[in-house]
Amino acid sequence: ARTVDVHIARLRKSLTKHGGEDPIRTVRGTGYALG
Repeated sequence: ARTVDVHIARLRKSLTKHGGEDPIRTVRGTGYALG
């Protein structure tokens, strides 16, 4: 599970580095959702 957390963190950092909004939502008990 930590591996997924690390990849999500890297994706978020990459997607928001130019001031963009974070498109990844954390869904409690399920995982992650885009949009």
